[in-house]
Amino acid sequence: MRYTAGIDIGGTAIKLGIFEEGGKLIAKSSIPTDKSHNGDHIFDNIKEALYKLVESEGVDIKQLGGAGIGVPGSVVKGGIVNGCVNLGWGEINVKARFEDILGMEVRVINDANAAAYGEVLYGAAKGYNSAFMVTVGTGIGGGLVIKDRIVEGVFGAAAELGHICINPDESVECTCGKRGCLEQYCSATGIMRMAKERYKDRFFDAKELFDAGKSGDMDALSVIDEAARALALGLSYMAAAADPDVFIIGGGLSAAGDVFLDPIKKYYREFVF
Repeated sequence: MRYTAGIDIGGTAIKLGIFEEGGKLIAKSSIPTDKSHNGDHIFDNIKEALYKLVESEGVDIKQLGGAGIGVPGSVVKGGIVNGCVNLGWGEINVKARFEDILGMEVRVINDANAAAYGEVLYGAAKGYNSAFMVTVGTGIGGGLVIKDRIVEGVFGAAAELGHICINPDESVECTCGKRGCLEQYCSATGIMRMAKERYKDRFFDAKELFDAGKSGDMDALSVIDEAARALALGLSYMAAAADPDVFIIGGGLSAAGDVFLDPIKKYYREFVF
């Protein structure tokens, strides 16, 4: 039996899965993302976690035919990543580095592109001609699929919704070095930035804030509403540019459910052409 590894590198956690031929998931695990030393430990940490996961299933590492790796940044030909600001990476050949460390074939893709394609093949966008996926987590990612093809762009940065400028008057700098990026307002990091600016240390993290919102806390709901409005504005821009059949919202914050999704839908209908 041959197997394949799937690895999703996020700004907060790294998720790993082992798949049988045909795509059946047989095992999964996750580890925290160690961003110290400009994210240099990530490579060895993934190797260690992957070997442990394979061993736990009684699979020989040599049975892995290869690994697919999603990264939160733009990827150009040859598996070169132009930069992942939420990991601390600059320009780096992720494919070559992982192939050297893991000793197997590796394919590297933008994480939101991978998520969008997965939804088209197996998930919420199955049966649609086109789909736009936005991942809402530590940062904001975007992926566009049209007629079963990922739209990557010449620099691998197509559909990078998180760094569309929605507020040119913003004084605080985004992690990318620009100001007023969508990510500054509706990612987990951006939401907590807004919450701390208004309410100091009332909320420990985004989950606590959303839980408070579900309980009717007006301070929490105010922050959630502003984040939802920002994301809806970004989605309306994508609708004008690509006009997809369906939008899919994923990532960690999508688990908040209706308290976040309902105001996104409301504002989207107001903004969209």
